Amino acid sequence: MANSNFEAYSGLNGIADGWNAFASPEAIGQYEVVSNPVSEGSRAQKISVSDMPKAKQGMNIWQDTNVRGGSKYEISGRVKLENMVNMQMSIVIHYFDSNNQLVGQYGMDYKQNTMDWVKLSGILNVPTNATTARIHFHMSSTGEHGKGTAYVDGTALVLGESVNELFNPGFEKSVKTNGVADGWNAFVSPEAVGQYEVVLNPVSEGSRAQKISVSDMPKAKQGMNIWQDTNVRGGSKYEISGRVKLENMVNMQMSIVIHYFDSNNQLVGQYGMEYKQNTMDWVKLSGILNVPTNATTARIHFHMNSTGEHGKGTAYVDGTALVLGERVNELFNPGFEKSVKTNGVADGWNIFVSPEVVGQYEVVSNPVSEGSRAQKINVSDMPKAKQGMNIWQDTNVRGGSKYEISGRVKLENMVNMQMSIVIHYFDSNNQLVGQYGMEYKQNTMDWVKLSGILNVPTNATTARIHFHMNSTGEHGKGTAYVDDTALVLVGI
Repeated sequence: MANSNFEAYSGLNGIADGWNAFASPEAIGQYEVVSNPVSEGSRAQKISVSDMPKAKQGMNIWQDTNVRGGSKYEISGRVKLENMVNMQMSIVIHYFDSNNQLVGQYGMDYKQNTMDWVKLSGILNVPTNATTARIHFHMSSTGEHGKGTAYVDGTALVLGESVNELFNPGFEKSVKTNGVADGWNAFVSPEAVGQYEVVLNPVSEGSRAQKISVSDMPKAKQGMNIWQDTNVRGGSKYEISGRVKLENMVNMQMSIVIHYFDSNNQLVGQYGMEYKQNTMDWVKLSGILNVPTNATTARIHFHMNSTGEHGKGTAYVDGTALVLGERVNELFNPGFEKSVKTNGVADGWNIFVSPEVVGQYEVVSNPVSEGSRAQKINVSDMPKAKQGMNIWQDTNVRGGSKYEISGRVKLENMVNMQMSIVIHYFDSNNQLVGQYGMEYKQNTMDWVKLSGILNVPTNATTARIHFHMNSTGEHGKGTAYVDDTALVLVGI
């Protein structure tokens, strides 16, 4: 979409460049490109309706964009709604064919005032004969004399159907001066001393992460967090997740805290999960949310809070997600689709190479098992037996539970070489408390799924997952492609 965040504005009509406007006859209102409030960048689009005398009148902004017939897209935008009386905000899509004839439409509505910016999103099933989509952010009256104000920012139309309900989930967008990434807000308890910063290092994905540094929380149960609101479906299940790296934690824990609100912006429920220890590396935190039936909004917090006097510590947060559904893959970037690093390894994954070993990592677009990318591990020479070259990541696990570990691999030119999945378990003091391994020694004709059941030690809190090439004799060599990895809870 052109000028999707409304940053470009060169006119005098109050409408951002690349967008058009429609207002019903009799409707009274005004457009304005504003610098406050904004969700990302430095500008947003304001649509202010003073009066719509009749029901079903409208005032909107719109633009046309090319689409692929028969495909799925995610449509989304961040909105902030105020003083809504007999008024709703809708995302409305009209589809046109190559002859500019209407061949279908889609709509979703949001009828209440918002407490803050809220992300609206949905999946579009584009008609097979459609070539153009007309995207409207539309204010419409639900009764006589409707009125209200909408701010719109951070719009997007993305090919694909996996919807992350969080805005700026990887903290890549950041122009604010308070150290907090665009689309996120901050809360700090009185007396707490700390600092926010969007950093380039360390990161788990992309090029930026959010840092929350607490110097001192004098009392227990004080807090410092980042948060945002998003639209949710009452009665549904969602997976909430994020990658965190915790350092120098003293009387301090990291929590994911969810507050649910109804259509009147009244609190109707909450959820929380905690992680209390320092981490050796990035760790994925995740859980399943059972949204109350009357909830319409979820406020998502990544929250540092003191467990005793003079708490302190540092948290880095990256790769956050809120996804409709209840099957949780505990691995981050399991299909290797995200890759901006220059060392050939996909985002969220680390590497180990034994001394003397010669090899190379690469994120490839062919061959792949799922999606558009896979991880390649190419070993040219392992001079001695029992040397190794691998990719690995850490994730949070429940002690005493059962998980399935799996991945799809394609192995070529294997000489004195095997592919292994190796798990190391660590306790809350980051001490090794157990391990697991499974091996596959032969070339494969095609992609093969490797999988096994993990019985996590009762005192384990972290699992380090390795996809590991290791030599079974002198001068081992071979190539492995890895894709579609997963770690899924199957029993408690």
